[in-house]
Amino acid sequence: MIDGLQSIATQQDFQIRVITTGGVNTASDQINIACEQIAGIVVIANAVSDDFLQQMVQKAMPITLVSHRHPELPIPAVMSDDAQGIKAVMRHLVIRCGRRSPVFMRGIPEQLD
Repeated sequence: MIDGLQSIATQQDFQIRVITTGGVNTASDQINIACEQIAGIVVIANAVSDDFLQQMVQKAMPITLVSHRHPELPIPAVMSDDAQGIKAVMRHLVIRCGRRSPVFMRGIPEQLD
């Protein structure tokens, strides 16, 4: 996803600054410090707090969410439908690889993908 963002941004003479968070509150300070230099924000999978999103909406900062939504804020979101992907994975594991006891490991329950 980041490679795709970088590719399009480069074509449009924009620079991408990637901030990797260790939790929902760690990116907020880094972004707030440089807010005057930021043209827009893409938030992937609950990487920032709801309070931070509210602050960015109040500042009229262009923002898009990826792999999650905020039902109370007017922020556009890009969502995937993983049903087809998980079916393909299971077909591969069960039919092609002959596995009969797959284990499902999930991530953050609030992350829809």
